[in-house]
This record gives sequence, structure tokens and C-alpha cells, in this order.
Amino acid sequence: MSGDLPTTRGRILAGLQRLSTFQHPDGRFSIWCGGQPGLEITARVAHRLLGLRGLPFPMAEEMLTKARDALLKAKYRDNALLPLDARFRQEMEGVEDAVAYYFAGDGRRARAKALAFLRQNVHHDGERAYWEARTAWGGTLEVTADVARVMYDAGDPLFRPAFAYVTGKLVNGMLYSTADTRALVELLASLKFAPTSRAILDGREVLLSEVNVGREVTALSDNLIVRVDEEVEINHLEPRGDFRFTVEPSTRRLEVGERMQITITPQEQTIAPLVRLFLPGTLALLKGGVNAQTAHLPIERASLTVDAVAVRPGRGHLFVSVHDMYDAEKVGTAPGITIEVTAPSSTPAGTVPPAPGGRRRS
Repeated sequence: MSGDLPTTRGRILAGLQRLSTFQHPDGRFSIWCGGQPGLEITARVAHRLLGLRGLPFPMAEEMLTKARDALLKAKYRDNALLPLDARFRQEMEGVEDAVAYYFAGDGRRARAKALAFLRQNVHHDGERAYWEARTAWGGTLEVTADVARVMYDAGDPLFRPAFAYVTGKLVNGMLYSTADTRALVELLASLKFAPTSRAILDGREVLLSEVNVGREVTALSDNLIVRVDEEVEINHLEPRGDFRFTVEPSTRRLEVGERMQITITPQEQTIAPLVRLFLPGTLALLKGGVNAQTAHLPIERASLTVDAVAVRPGRGHLFVSVHDMYDAEKVGTAPGITIEVTAPSSTPAGTVPPAPGGRRRS
């Protein structure tokens, strides 16, 4: 890769040094330094360390070897580790297994079997295609990005529908989790494009050796990737109900220094719900701060509750919007809720109200 290679190498070494503190003497890893080691997390780390094989990072090789020995000793089986050792093989039961079989390099028959499995288990969403995850942490997005890599390598027509599904989920240039972002990066890294590819951008012919931004694009070469951005304007004075939810403040009148809770309860479920709170100038979140704050709405719970504290007297409105990170049209807003904060009624002379941390200064 181009760029500042010494800095990149230093960052990798620093990461490996940090990672080594999570490995126990028996070769297994724990999620936290000094935590309880486990086979599942050890397999995950070993899978990621495979990407450094053949590069001049002996620390990575040492950790990988110890992890491999620990997993084999425990008779652990995971097809994702087939490039590390053939003894990790297990039956092909899911899409993740098929991806691993395909890239394991076990000959044409194994690759053909894996490709057939993936073709049989595809789901279609209009002109897009996706696959359901069985074990992937990043779910459907992660596994579909990995399958797209298979389809690209095989020259299969399912590549374009799969690629469109994954890239169609990008929001602000990113995906929802580290796991699916890793899969997307590996997918993009596998694509081969000629540096002489050209396109017409807003009536001007350009060389596609770098990122270009415009409004109208005409491809002059194959395999042109175009990202279409969409902006959704939200007017909180005109509530919209494409995502239905309720907002319940524990109180609407409080004194400076007092705390309140704001509970947001969705009326429908999505994969990646986000809550956006626009606080009046009288309030601040205990975890977050003032003004506009974003919070993930945990899909495993029925509602999200945040704590706020009154920081100054006044009267203002609390606005809340909820949207699906992966669906730009799925946005809901609620009418503003009036919040009134008054000065403390019994603050002794010579003191100030307690700060959000709870301590009083004289």
C-alpha cells in the first residue's frame, strides 16, 4: 500500500502488542485483559490474524501458532480457520461455511460445491441479493459482503445484486458495525480495476484513478462504482410518522440541579434504530452533553431511557426523532415537549447549584 508505511507499520505493531496482553499462556484469548479465556474468541482472533500471514510481523505468527495449537487441542472446529489448518474442517451447514470452503483452496470440487450452496440459499430483494447469517457477528450485511467476494472471484452474475445490497446500506460512508465494515473493506480490496478506466462526469471526461464527485456520471469502462448520496431534511415543526414511537419525560417542570429521565419507546422494530434528541438549552444529558445528541436504541429492549439534568432556568422544547440507520425514508419525529426549569427555591446564599456530577461548590 502507498502512503506513510513506517507509521502504518508502527500502528500494526502497537496493535499486536496490545493484542498479546489478551492471550493467556495456554494460547487462548480473552475478550478483556486478564479475563476468562474462551475458544470462541480465540477462533475469532485467529481468523483475523490470518490476514497478517506472510508479512514481516513475527509476533502475529507466534500468537497465531499458539492459538491454533490451543484450538486443535480442544478439538475445536471452524471452517473459517481452514487456511490455518485442514484439521479445523467441519460440515458445510451455513453460508459462512460455504465462503470458507470456497477460499480454502481445496480444489475445484470443493469450490463448486460451495458455489452451488450459495446459489441455492440466496434471497432476493428487488434487484438486490442477500444471504442470511448463521454465526457471523455482523449478521446479514457481513455475510453478504463475504459472499459478494466469492461471486466476484467466480465471475457469477449474483455479484452485482450482492454488491448493490451491501453498498446500499452505507450511511455517512460507513456501515453499522466493525464486523460488516471489515467484510466491506475486504470486498473492496478484492476488486480489480484498470487504472486507465474513464467516465464522463458532468459532461467532462475524467480518469478514474482517484475519487471524483459530480451529479451525472456516464461509464466509459466496465466496473465503474458510483455512490449515490441522499439527504433527508427533517422539519420538527411538521412531525412525520414513518417511524412510530412515543416520548415520555418523567417530569416537565424541575429546578436547576434536579434530574429527569426521558424514555423513548418504538412502536416498531428495525435492525439499527437511532434516537436523536434535541435538548432545550435548559437541559444536559448526564452521559453525552448538551444540544443535539444521538443514542442507539437497543433492539433487545423495549425502550431507551436517558438521564438529563437541569442546568439553567428557562423554558424550551425537547424534540426527538427516531430513524433506521439503513433506511433513509424510515424517519419519525414527535411534537416538541415543553420543559420548564426554574431557579432553586432553597439555595443558600453564597452557593451555586450542584454541578451535573452532584458536587456543590461554595
